[in-house]
This record gives sequence, C-alpha cells and structure tokens, in this order.
Amino acid sequence: MTQIGQGVFGIVYKVEDVKSKKIYALKLLKSIYNIKQVSRYVDVLKILNTSPLFLNVYKTKKVGSQVYILMDYVEGKNLCKMVRQKAFTKNEALKVITDMLDSLEFLEHHNIIHGDIKAENVLKKWKIQTYRF
Repeated sequence: MTQIGQGVFGIVYKVEDVKSKKIYALKLLKSIYNIKQVSRYVDVLKILNTSPLFLNVYKTKKVGSQVYILMDYVEGKNLCKMVRQKAFTKNEALKVITDMLDSLEFLEHHNIIHGDIKAENVLKKWKIQTYRF
C-alpha cells in the first residue's frame, strides 16, 4: 500500500487485490466528518458511478470511525502535472475542455455541487481526437 494523494476528504492509497492482481485506489476519509456528511458523499459517488466521465467506486466500508472507499486507480498524471510538463496542442486542449464541460454538465443535471474542482483532481487518460477548424 502506497500513499498517492491527500486532499480535503482524506488520504488515497494505491492498493492491489491479491487474488486478481488488479490495482485500485483506496480512499480513507478523515474521521472529522460525521456520518451524515459521509452518507451524502457516498450518495454522490453512487450517482457519479452512472457516468463514464467519473472514476468508478466499487465499495464503501465503515470500520469503527473510519470510512474506506475503493475506486478506480488511474495510471498517469493529473491535469495539473500534465500542463506543467508540456504545452497542449489545440486538439489536446479541446479534448480536455470538452470532457471537463461534459463532466460539469452531468454534475449540473444531477444538482451536484462538486466543491473541489481543480486540475489536481482531474485524472484521466485522454484519447486525443482530431478536430477541424
């Protein structure tokens, strides 16, 4: 188990299923959140699971005062790191912007306020398409 991130809600670890050898991200929520806040967060994750635009959540579990969330692990960089490493071509930028707008539209349609939209939270491997101008 390797820590791969830390944010507002908790710490994220990279973990491996010993049977299937599949890699996941395991989020350990900070214990400062009450059960009502955690329940709301999990409900939102279930809605996000209905869209291919967001990471899948496979399981949530409460053990004592700790809540664990098992979700997709994305190999690669977040948008912030990608932008720092290289300038995007017009096609790459259009793909990222289009995906971001689709994601925001999905959230708006489901009356979800994300509250932590930032480049560090954008994790995806984009398949760049060619656009005509």
